[in-house]
Amino acid sequence: TTVFEVDMSGVLAHRQRHREEFARQGVTLTLTAYFAQAAVAAIRAVPEANSRWTDTALEIYDTVNLGIATAAEGGLVVPVLQRADALDLLETARRLEELVGRARDGALTPADVRGGTFTLSNHGVSGSLLAAPIIIPQPQSAILGLGKLEKRAVVVEQQAIADRGRGT
Repeated sequence: TTVFEVDMSGVLAHRQRHREEFARQGVTLTLTAYFAQAAVAAIRAVPEANSRWTDTALEIYDTVNLGIATAAEGGLVVPVLQRADALDLLETARRLEELVGRARDGALTPADVRGGTFTLSNHGVSGSLLAAPIIIPQPQSAILGLGKLEKRAVVVEQQAIADRGRGT
């Protein structure tokens, strides 16, 4: 388990500027869409994170199929955002909204939960700042746990303390 804090002020500002534009297209711009896009970018930089262990080697996948851990009435389910590496922010947000909505409505198909290569688990929605999520589902080799966004005072380049919005 490795823990990093991230300055989310740029993402929050971008989201604020684009929320209405996405809403006009019938899509809610959630932070999960940004996290999914960031995971894809990170996987492009470190493809070994998008892999599974076999008896003999680490098998690296060519496409990124993001599992999105989702709290549903019957418990935690992990629907899969297929080919997330081929989606822009708008399409990521659109597909996430539809997929998570079906997960919460209990309307997922078996195909919706197959083929994940990397999983996002947003435990921050329950107020948790830090957690060590398990790898869901096997045989994936990595999972990204996302904690609660929290305002913090930070020292910026001018050696002054400034409010940088919310960060994790």
